[in-house]
Amino acid sequence: MKKRRNNVLTIIMIAGTLIAIATFFYIWNYEPGIDPDSGKEKGEKTRTKEDTAKGRTARPHASYKEKQAVGRNKIGKPSHDSQGIAVIIDDIGGDLESLEELLAIPAPISFAVLPHLAHSVEAAILIHKAGRDVLLHLPMEPHHYPQANPGEGALFVRMSREEIRRQVDADIEAVPYICGVNNHMGSLFMENESKLAVVFEQLKKSGLFFVDSKTTPSNKAEELAAQMDIPFAQRSGFIDNDNNYPSSLERIFEAAEAAQTGTGENIVIIGHPYADTIKALKKAVPLMKARGVDVVPISKLVRGQEAGSGGQGSGSR
Repeated sequence: MKKRRNNVLTIIMIAGTLIAIATFFYIWNYEPGIDPDSGKEKGEKTRTKEDTAKGRTARPHASYKEKQAVGRNKIGKPSHDSQGIAVIIDDIGGDLESLEELLAIPAPISFAVLPHLAHSVEAAILIHKAGRDVLLHLPMEPHHYPQANPGEGALFVRMSREEIRRQVDADIEAVPYICGVNNHMGSLFMENESKLAVVFEQLKKSGLFFVDSKTTPSNKAEELAAQMDIPFAQRSGFIDNDNNYPSSLERIFEAAEAAQTGTGENIVIIGHPYADTIKALKKAVPLMKARGVDVVPISKLVRGQEAGSGGQGSGSR
């Protein structure tokens, strides 16, 4: 009896030992369903340099969460060829703090400087030194003058041809290093083709291009520029009519999408040195670049000129 009991105990001990060994090996070789380091499911292929070379990489990390938050579709997949849009910031010259913040954004944003302001000359010099395009933001008479005042150096439809010439030349001289001009206000003046032709004559003499801010749909600027052989572009949209971060970001992404769809038209968006506009540009620029959409100087978009090179009327004052 005692011998049989010893045999049973021996068998139990052996079985226990075998179970312990089996458990040890199971635990040792166990692999969980999710790799805690990579976050990938087990069995998902890790991408190699060879995969990258064959073009099988995942999409860039940028998720465009801000764009999704305002209910718009994402910018499409990266295109094979880089696309470009021009960004112009108007109303420069009143202060330097916002300008310096904009110049710190790593993109060749262009700047339109109002003449005869406290910091117009200093601002133009800073922009030029940073290698960015300087435009003259030429004040023109709006429909609702004097309730809407275009400021010092403005052109008015009541002016004679000679008065317009003198004022345009004075405004050109007031902002150094300019390579082009765009209109500040001007919904009334831009509709007067004969007066606008005088402006274009002066721009042609100075080797400057013109960007129509499209403050009125009732002008013949594009046709007139073609007749007079003036390099020309026009605004595609404003960034910050609502002057808030989500809508400004949305407008920038819409412009990027338009550049990617490739209609063949130049994409030019115009903003102002508002805090929310600056914030939106800081966020949007690297995300657009990840999708193959670059910010380009307005001079390059209009006539293939390098940023910051200026025109004939762009001396140091």
